Amino acid sequence: MATTLASIISQARTTYLFEPVEVANGMWTDAELLLILGNCIKDMARALKDTYQTFFFTLDATNVSMAANSGTLTGVPADVFIVLGLEPRDLASYEHIVFTPLDYGDRKFRAARAEAARSLQVVGDVYEIFFNVTGAGAPVAAPTVYVAPKLATALPLTMFYVPTLTIGSNNPIPGESDQALINWLVAHARAKTRDDGEPDPDMLELYKTEKTSIVIACSPRQEVDIDRVEDFFDWNE
Repeated sequence: MATTLASIISQARTTYLFEPVEVANGMWTDAELLLILGNCIKDMARALKDTYQTFFFTLDATNVSMAANSGTLTGVPADVFIVLGLEPRDLASYEHIVFTPLDYGDRKFRAARAEAARSLQVVGDVYEIFFNVTGAGAPVAAPTVYVAPKLATALPLTMFYVPTLTIGSNNPIPGESDQALINWLVAHARAKTRDDGEPDPDMLELYKTEKTSIVIACSPRQEVDIDRVEDFFDWNE
């Protein structure tokens, strides 16, 4: 069961900050500690993203479309941080259409932009559509996704992506990460009590150790070997 952020704050208050509950004119408010926790969660999420294990993954099969004669996608959700992939929503009819990420300035992308809009045929040769994700992305704004070549009619899409992390009521970080969050919280909360106004270096070091252990433990997510030949010269034993 996920640990609530309120419980993490309570543990930090009782065990390390010696102010068991929020009190009037106390050293720390719960809102202040929750803000510190939010910064820790974002730091942990960035580290786990680099393991490429899709801990933070969602898809949109409702809003995203490639509009007719358009060089950009429409309906891109505002919470898109990293785009993992695109595919036609109706795979049974448009299995021959594939989306490939490519730099906008690549010569292949340039050639595709110069093409006339292609017809959205149900059968035929494979259509490779290039896409490039630009802009800041969430939480600043939805990214702009350029596509080429254009299509003559609209094509509804499914987008797989990493959303910006929303701080809810529970700890969203996997890997038994409660202690890491507590260490970060205490380190930054103690900045109020230090003459230099800096986070507690010893607690920060403990946080870094926990963070490293979590990242190692969380990758890979599965360890089942594929017991088949992928190609003539490839064999997983």
